[in-house]
Amino acid sequence: MSIWSDIQAISAGEKIRKEDAFNEYIFRESCENTDLTKEEIQEIETALKNLHDIPWWYAPIRPQSFDNRFGHIVLISEERKKYLELYVQRHLLSDDKDKWDEEDVNILGSSRVLGEYRDGEITLYINSIKDVAMEGDVPLGVLGKSYLTVLRHVYLHELMHAFFDREGINIQKSYNRKSEEGFAEFGALLFLNQLVNTDPNRGPKDIHATKEELDWATGFVESKSGPLSCYAQGAVLFKQYGNDKSLCKKMLEAFPNSAEQ
Repeated sequence: MSIWSDIQAISAGEKIRKEDAFNEYIFRESCENTDLTKEEIQEIETALKNLHDIPWWYAPIRPQSFDNRFGHIVLISEERKKYLELYVQRHLLSDDKDKWDEEDVNILGSSRVLGEYRDGEITLYINSIKDVAMEGDVPLGVLGKSYLTVLRHVYLHELMHAFFDREGINIQKSYNRKSEEGFAEFGALLFLNQLVNTDPNRGPKDIHATKEELDWATGFVESKSGPLSCYAQGAVLFKQYGNDKSLCKKMLEAFPNSAEQ
């Protein structure tokens, strides 16, 4: 393919620039000291790479005027982290433990963190992802393995955080858990819905999804409660606006400017 045809394909949203592509080297490096098999590493890499490097006509967002390099650095961790630890790390709870709500602490202490976005990097907690896949009624999906169904949803959620943190939004953005987590889930569900509705004969199977995958992800988001109920708002938004593709695109691209800070 010529340089000119490459430029045309990038401009049309059919492919992305090489420098914006999923970073395979950093991903593989993070897998070196894990217990993942070579087969698992390859299937995870393929699933993530195909989602990240997806032609933009598959996606609910198309950041044409922004730096496209978001979500391309992914690390795999075998740590099993709970939300209570995450909330303490991010100072989302009072420094005075006597002021902590006992019910909230119980929920946070028993809820797994499956992924995390921070400073341009996405971390996926693979053991916790596998735990969810084994314990829940998770469909095998187009990739034929339930843990990959969970992993794809988690990655899409974190990819939305990366999108909200992209260059070019012209504001000094700070993380607002109550609004951003819901919008990240909203975006992830929209992305999955787009994959369900695309022609299964167009592109590799990794960039398609089944209705069962979408239904599971929607129910998974809806199930979050208490201090994590802000995540469940993503399912509310999806059910309310998910059929209006144009409006959803505008809502995602306007965030966080449109959110109350």
